[in-house]
Amino acid sequence: MIEGDASCIAPALRRGIAMLLLAERDVEQAEAELVSLHEGLLVLYGPDRRKS
Repeated sequence: MIEGDASCIAPALRRGIAMLLLAERDVEQAEAELVSLHEGLLVLYGPDRRKS
């Protein structure tokens, strides 16, 4: 696996986990996952990047 592949897959996986948590009506845990994901994307891409 190329390193870039992992960095693309991980955020999508974490977003998917958050969506599953929402489907299970676990809003608190889903929000925590999305906030954590957002913070990680800000570190990776910076606040001005569209993906963040």
